[in-house]
Amino acid sequence: MKTNIRILSFVLALVICLSIAIFAVSAEESVDYEMLYKEKIYECLGDKVSMHHNFSCEYAYNDDGSIPQNEEAPDYLLCWISSNVALKDPVYYVIGDYYFRNDYLYIPFDIPYFIYAVNENKCYSLEEAWETKLPNIENVLAMKGKKGDLYIEAFEGYLKTEHKNAYNEVAGHFGPEEGSCYSYKEVYYYTDGKGTKESPEATPDYVLIDGTLNAGSPSCSFGIIGDYVVLCTNCGNPYCLRYFVYTPENNKTYTLTEAYNAGVEGIENVFTDFGLGYLMGDADNDRRLTIKDATYIQKYIAKVEEIEAPEGLNGHNIDQSDDNFVSVADFDNNNNINIKDATAIQKRLAKIDI
Repeated sequence: MKTNIRILSFVLALVICLSIAIFAVSAEESVDYEMLYKEKIYECLGDKVSMHHNFSCEYAYNDDGSIPQNEEAPDYLLCWISSNVALKDPVYYVIGDYYFRNDYLYIPFDIPYFIYAVNENKCYSLEEAWETKLPNIENVLAMKGKKGDLYIEAFEGYLKTEHKNAYNEVAGHFGPEEGSCYSYKEVYYYTDGKGTKESPEATPDYVLIDGTLNAGSPSCSFGIIGDYVVLCTNCGNPYCLRYFVYTPENNKTYTLTEAYNAGVEGIENVFTDFGLGYLMGDADNDRRLTIKDATYIQKYIAKVEEIEAPEGLNGHNIDQSDDNFVSVADFDNNNNINIKDATAIQKRLAKIDI
């Protein structure tokens, strides 16, 4: 009996502790920092804002990165403020290792987000907060910015000048956001003979950009660059391929084909290291050109083996009746898989001119 009473007492104590904890969390979440500090923040911003601006306090934190408990006053507030007037074309800003997009015409700062330092009663733009190294600003940038993609402004300028008509077709819909008519993502960086998918600290020799201008109807397209078949399943005007190369040193943007033909140093790494495209002649799909591929093609011709489409090619590499026929097994690129492809592979491996 005593044991049962002890168990019940323990369970009751546990329930009470959990209730107190839940209440404490609820109390913490119920603190309305916007109501508490809005007036001071508006006074701090002065004539930069009016009551017509949209405003919110999105995150509260202390010098040491902790979250304020209960009704404890925070050291900093991450705030958002903006007008309802949209820009025709968004503007991008790079702060530290992160970039931010601004869609609004009338705002106090270049970016709608800013930091309010409670103890100082001072408002910092994110750029000012970064330059003055406010505590935990890196975490704040990571919350609201996007790491990498540091050259989007240069790429947009390239599209505006080199492909003006295509750019104008999607004006007002630019940006990396899902559902926009323009996509942008830096997917590979090459520096001093080495490549990485992460943003490097040093300025790279070149950046591989996955950028699609979806001004036309999406379709499945192929292109051959050097020894590789490159697929784009979401292409648009004016490109058959969605990949571009940017070289920061001379501020120049190429299509991937142009970069390959221009002999941009290390461009082969896009295929060999990063793994973009499919190697011509790689009939057994092991990403290498060997004598096995020639044998594999011979077996395919004799109907002993089947040539499977590499992932993403959607069967186009074996349907020779298709107008869009492109095959990794069609080594001589004559729109037909035959013994000549096997012979051409053998000659390539033997370093005999084809």
